[in-house]
Amino acid sequence: MKNRILFLSFVLAYCSTLCAQSAIELTDGAGVIVPANNSNSKYTSFTIQNVSYTDSTSSECNLNFDIVVKSIGHKTKIGCFENPLGYQDYFLGYRLDDSPNMIGTFGDKIEIAKNDSISIHQSILLRPKDGGRTIYYKKTPLFFIPRYDGSIYEEKMRIARERELLAQKAKQDSIRNAHEQEYQVFEQRRVDLLTPKYYTNWIGASFFTIATVEKDLDVLPVRILDLTFFYDFGNCFVGMTANEKGVITQMTLRLYGDAAEDFLQKAIDFGYKVSGKGTNVNVRTNTGHLLPDIYDTKVIQYSKQTSNGKVYIEVSNSPRYAGEYEIAIFRTKK
Repeated sequence: MKNRILFLSFVLAYCSTLCAQSAIELTDGAGVIVPANNSNSKYTSFTIQNVSYTDSTSSECNLNFDIVVKSIGHKTKIGCFENPLGYQDYFLGYRLDDSPNMIGTFGDKIEIAKNDSISIHQSILLRPKDGGRTIYYKKTPLFFIPRYDGSIYEEKMRIARERELLAQKAKQDSIRNAHEQEYQVFEQRRVDLLTPKYYTNWIGASFFTIATVEKDLDVLPVRILDLTFFYDFGNCFVGMTANEKGVITQMTLRLYGDAAEDFLQKAIDFGYKVSGKGTNVNVRTNTGHLLPDIYDTKVIQYSKQTSNGKVYIEVSNSPRYAGEYEIAIFRTKK
C-alpha cells in the first residue's frame, strides 16, 4: 500500500510538471519558468523584451524581440552537446504549428553558468501561409506566436492615417490661427482709424489714400458715389471722400447711442473743443417710402489746431432719429 502511494505521488508530480506548462502569447514582458527539479529550487526562466514589428505589409511582417534566459541554481544548456552517450539536444527555438518539422533555432552550444543570464535577439519573418508557431525549450512549450493576418499592417496604416489627419489638422489650425490673427490685426486697424490719434494726423495727408486704406485695413467698397467710397468697418459704415489723387479729405460715419458718445468723448479728451453750433437740413432717401424724409438737425462743430491746419468734427443729431449721430471729419489748411 505504501509503495502504491509513493508511486501515485510520483505520477501526480510528473503529470503536474507537464500539464501545468502551456505556451503563453509572446508579448513584451511575458515570462515562463521551466523547473529543473521537483522542489523548484533549480529552474530556467525565459522573459520576452523589446518586442517590435517592422516592415509590415498586408502579406508579411518582421517580428523582433529579445529573449532573456536566466539559469537559477544550475547550469542551462542551449543547442546540441556531445556526451558519452552521443549527442543531446537542448533545443531553444520555434516550430511551425502547421508543419512541426519546420524549425528555427535560437542558438547552439550555449552554456549559461549557474545564476547567470544571457539575452538572445531574434527577428522572425511572419507570413499568413506559415501559420502560427510555438517557441520551445527542449520539449516544453514557452510562447506562441499567432498566425500573421495583416492586422499589424492595418494597425500601422491606421496609425499612419491618424498621424496624417493630425498633421493636416495641425496645418489647418495653423492656417486658421494665422488668418484669425491677421483678421484681428485688420480689425484692430479699423478700430484705431476711428480714434482721434489717427484720423487727426492722417486725414488729408498724402499717404492716406483710398488704395492704402483698402490694403492696410483689408476692406473693399460696398458702394461708390462719385469720389466717396463707403466701407463696412463691422461696427459701422464709413464713407471716405477723396480728391482726384485719391487722397482722403473727408470721413463720414453714423454712430448710435453709447458708441457715438464714446467717440465724441475721446475727441474731447484728445483736445477737440466746441467751435460752433448751428442747424442743417438733411434729406434721407433710403426710408423705404416713395418720398424722401426731410428733417432739421442740430449741428455741433468741434475743432483742433494741428501743425498741418485745423481738423473739424461736425456732429448732426435730430429728435426724429434720437440716439443717431451723423459725423463728418475733415481738415482745412488754416
